[in-house]
Amino acid sequence: LTGFEFTPQLVLSYVRARSNPLELSFRETLTLTQRDPDNVVYRTLLYYFLSFPLASLLLLLVGVPILVSAETYGRGMGMGTVLLLTVFYFGIDFVCRNLGMHGALGPALASGIPPLLYGSLAVALFAHMRS
Repeated sequence: LTGFEFTPQLVLSYVRARSNPLELSFRETLTLTQRDPDNVVYRTLLYYFLSFPLASLLLLLVGVPILVSAETYGRGMGMGTVLLLTVFYFGIDFVCRNLGMHGALGPALASGIPPLLYGSLAVALFAHMRS
């Protein structure tokens, strides 16, 4: 049992992981993943913590071309479209994360689908934007 540390924080992390794994911090998730590398919940959450900060950048990259070209449709229509796309992003993210935590999708795939989908949408919108 060398190198095996049993601390109260570790017990608390395991209890929180069983009741609500989304409340774990990155450090707790990393520790639990190192102790149980075959657990798909911990691995999915670890990938999620790494991919989720891209959401704000991707939503900005999707929203800017829509709002710039909104002068033909009107500002209200552009804002509504951006708001709807934001809701869809977080809906897709929620569904993919839950599928990954239940083992229906691989952890990397579950955390990578929303950024890849909206990243490709951002590239397409920027390519068709008038300069």
